[in-house]
Amino acid sequence: MELKNINNINENDFLNYINEWNKERIYPLNSDPKNLGFFEYKEKINKSQKSELFFLVSPNGYILGAIDIKYKLDKKHPYSSSHLDFGIRPLERDKNFAFIMIKLALNKLRINGVTKAVIIINRENKASKNTITKVSGKLVCSKVIKGEVLERYEIEL
Repeated sequence: MELKNINNINENDFLNYINEWNKERIYPLNSDPKNLGFFEYKEKINKSQKSELFFLVSPNGYILGAIDIKYKLDKKHPYSSSHLDFGIRPLERDKNFAFIMIKLALNKLRINGVTKAVIIINRENKASKNTITKVSGKLVCSKVIKGEVLERYEIEL
C-alpha cells in the first residue's frame, strides 16, 4: 500500500471510491469532487496550495481512503487547523487502514520539517480517537464549537 496523489489515480477507481460513500459525508472534505467531473476536480486539487491530498491505494489500484496533509497550521484558529484530515471508505473501516495511512502521512510531515503533528477530531468519533492514540497521539485539550466537542491531539515526530 502507498499514498498516491490525484495525478496517479485512475478515474474509474476514484469514481468507485466516491460512489461507495453514497449519502454519507466524504472525508477529508476536499476529497469530495462535489459536482465536478474527474478532470476538473483533479485540476482543482493540483491548484491547491494550502494542503496536499493523498489516497491510500492497494497494489491493484483500489482506493482505501484519503488523507489531506497541511504542512502549516493557521495559528489564529487552532480548532479549525489540523495537520491531518482523513477518511476511510465505508466498506474498509475497522481494518487498520487509517493507522497505515496516518503513519505514512506522519512521515511526510517529518520530512517536511514538522516536529509536532496536530490532529483535531470530534469527540464522538471513537474510531479516529483509537487510531490517533495508536500512533502515539496525546489528547492536549478539548473545546465546544458549534455544539460539538472537538479534541486536539498532538503527536511528537
